[in-house]
Amino acid sequence: GAERDKYLYAIARQIQKHARLFAVLESMDNGKPIRETRDVDVPLVARHFYYHAGWATLAEEEYPHHGPVGVCGQII
Repeated sequence: GAERDKYLYAIARQIQKHARLFAVLESMDNGKPIRETRDVDVPLVARHFYYHAGWATLAEEEYPHHGPVGVCGQII
């Protein structure tokens, strides 16, 4: 919950801070134009981290007693 979202938000901020470097590395890695990695790929990665950080907080509020329930099985 709170611990997980703190780390995810920190990762998202670092991705945004170093977006230019990540865009260059991504372009070198897969051959995409720098414009595409700079304007689409890297911002999308940061948005994904922000999105999942928000869900990490919400999940703890929605499922306060979430935990293992025991062994389960499935017959196919």
